[in-house]
Amino acid sequence: VDVANSWEAHAELRDAIRDCQINDPFYQELELEYEPTRDALTQHLTYYRCNPDKFLWIYACDYFVCRESHSLPLDSELASHRNAVLEHTLRRFMRWYHDPRICELAAGGLLRTVRDLLHHAPRRDDGGVPLWVYLGHDITVLPLLVALGLYRDGSALSFDTHWPKYGSTLLF
Repeated sequence: VDVANSWEAHAELRDAIRDCQINDPFYQELELEYEPTRDALTQHLTYYRCNPDKFLWIYACDYFVCRESHSLPLDSELASHRNAVLEHTLRRFMRWYHDPRICELAAGGLLRTVRDLLHHAPRRDDGGVPLWVYLGHDITVLPLLVALGLYRDGSALSFDTHWPKYGSTLLF
């Protein structure tokens, strides 16, 4: 099984993102802009209240996405922070994926595999072609969409219309 989730499979991708966060002033400005939201989340989410140094925006985003996907209510203390968390996460990921090196590391391998499979797809006796299925998370689908040119300008996007929904499907 080839791992399609580039984040877990490729240390080079994690290192490139870490370097980007350290060296690009965009991320320091983004953190300052959303500091009140982060503070509220670390006060109201039990795990982060005990471990504020382990806060990750993607997990805060997952809190809202998962609860909404499964029609579970949001904590009343957190509901007002939903949009800020989701928009922060989208801005962060779009900045990463609009960097050509990061986008290549996140989506290039999978796109080349899909291209090669489609180009060399063997025909079955009945004239059909095999079906290949790859599964991934929203953070696996998002760089594919960027690499395919669907999101050219990351600044004009909104989470609710541009982040892959829970259970999204791409067909090639």
